Amino acid sequence: MFYEFILLFALLMVAGFLYIPIFGEIRGPFQKAAFQLYLLGVMLIYFMTFWKRSGQTLPMKTWHIRLVRLDGNSLSTAQCILRFCLASMGTVCFGLGYVWALVDTEGQFLHDRLCKTRLIMSY
Repeated sequence: MFYEFILLFALLMVAGFLYIPIFGEIRGPFQKAAFQLYLLGVMLIYFMTFWKRSGQTLPMKTWHIRLVRLDGNSLSTAQCILRFCLASMGTVCFGLGYVWALVDTEGQFLHDRLCKTRLIMSY
């Protein structure tokens, strides 16, 4: 997750630099909310692109981890969106979606259990 954070930080910095010249300064509450939704959209597109294409982001490739459906196939668009939303909520809720893996019989994260996806080792 640390490697993913580093890449996302860089991506969001570039996205922010692109947003401001186009939409102007971010001053009011509506502009702040719109900017935050824009950044969430950028993150969703980042994850969805990699999860649908190969099941791996760059950090996942580094650690030989691949995201697949339970039947071993690539994720659908709906699964990508649902997984992103649930993983985001699990992160915001003090990481409870990840802590779930400690009590899950198969060691799956809560968002993977709910989305019918799993992480596998890829060599």
